[in-house]
Amino acid sequence: MGLADESNGMHMETKYIILVGDGMGDYPLNELDGKTPLEVAATPNMDWIMCNGRAGMVRTIPESMEPGSDVANMSLLGYDPLKYHTGRAPLEAASMGIRLKPDDVAFRCNLVNLESDGAGVLRMGIIQPATSLRKKPPNSLRRCRKRWRELRCDSMRG
Repeated sequence: MGLADESNGMHMETKYIILVGDGMGDYPLNELDGKTPLEVAATPNMDWIMCNGRAGMVRTIPESMEPGSDVANMSLLGYDPLKYHTGRAPLEAASMGIRLKPDDVAFRCNLVNLESDGAGVLRMGIIQPATSLRKKPPNSLRRCRKRWRELRCDSMRG
C-alpha cells in the first residue's frame, strides 16, 4: 500500500507498527492500592503513540474460541483462526523451523522449577518463575528425551 505525495508526485510507501499489549491486563494488587501494575507504570512512549498515532480496539478472538495470544496474533496477521488454528504447538514448531508432516503431532509444554524443602521433598503449590530456569538450567531436554523413549515413541524432533 502506498500514498501519493502531492507536493512532488512521488509514490511513498506506508509503514505500520502494531503495538499488541499481550499480557498487559494483569490483576489489581493490594500493594498498589487496588490498581494494576500497568495503571501505575510510567508509560511515556505508549502515551506518545496514543496521542500521535491511531489507536483502536479490535476483537481478535472469535467468541467460540478460548482467548490466547496464538489465536489473537494469527487473527492480527490476517489468518482466520477458525480455519487455520490447530493449536500453539504447531505454530511454535514452525517458528523453530520444524516442518510437521500431516500425520505428526506436536506437543508444547512449559518447563518450571518446583521448590523443595531442602530435604529433597517438593513443596506443593510453589512454582518458581520461568526466569529461574535461566539462572540454573535443568537437564530438561535430556529428561524429555528419556521420557519419550520410555513412552516408546519412535522419534522426537526439536
